[in-house]
Amino acid sequence: MENLLHQLPSLAAQKKGWFWHSATLPSQYAQNRDWKKLSIVIPSYNQGQYIEETLRSILLQNYPNLELIIIDGGSKDNTVEILQAYNAHIDYWVSEPDKGQSDAINKGLARATGDWLAFMNSDDGYLKDTFCQIFSKVDHQDFIFGSQGYVGKNVEDATLRVSKNIHPLSASKLLRFFKDVNNIIPSQSVFFSRALFEKVGYFDATLHYGMDLDWYIRAALLQPNTFFTDYPTYFYRLDEHAKTAKYQWKGFYEVVEIARKYALHLPSDDQKRLELEIAYDIQLRQVFSDKKKSYF
Repeated sequence: MENLLHQLPSLAAQKKGWFWHSATLPSQYAQNRDWKKLSIVIPSYNQGQYIEETLRSILLQNYPNLELIIIDGGSKDNTVEILQAYNAHIDYWVSEPDKGQSDAINKGLARATGDWLAFMNSDDGYLKDTFCQIFSKVDHQDFIFGSQGYVGKNVEDATLRVSKNIHPLSASKLLRFFKDVNNIIPSQSVFFSRALFEKVGYFDATLHYGMDLDWYIRAALLQPNTFFTDYPTYFYRLDEHAKTAKYQWKGFYEVVEIARKYALHLPSDDQKRLELEIAYDIQLRQVFSDKKKSYF
């Protein structure tokens, strides 16, 4: 298996971050191990300034059995130019209008043929050695997730973030994401087996902020065999253009409705506590919103 570091095209003007200067070495993958096929789906729209980094963060894992799928929503920037340059290293890509991120993920998953599946945002990426670190240890698990990654505008100056309340996997904890970000599993750390995907189904295409939360809750309710890692696995780009930075009320109410939807699966006492927590959080947010308005 070849090292792609010096064979991949390079279109970016500034080359900073691990995915420009280093790679997981092919020799790190044991020759006698059965490396299951891994399909990564990248939903994308107008992320031409970042998507090359995302592509390289996947390809430079040098994973022995990789399938890379990009579903672009008809970008108007230089995304297509980048995809064309990397065409030889992509199993499938398309650039056409879609119904949003959830729809794009579903389109990619419908084409994926891997034993393991994942999606990665087109402005985020994996850290060096992630695939080797995880898949050299996974055996018969169905749901892989991690608690640590680096967050920032750029990978070179990002800081470590630890999600402190996600292990063990619990629907009750996930349902409380609206009140504490430590209750959400970083989607960039997640891989799931085809067997689990066939049970849980596709992402809810009507959701635009909490589609991953909704899917993880459905998965948690099935009580899958999990693999948890505290090895830092991902880079999450957080700037003023990120969708989560614009979360505010629309995203909040979406995850609240998700919480209410699946609360029916909790014991009655936990259902009551959850509804009280929701009511309190709505009131608290409204107070802060009113105070903020009064300053202007």
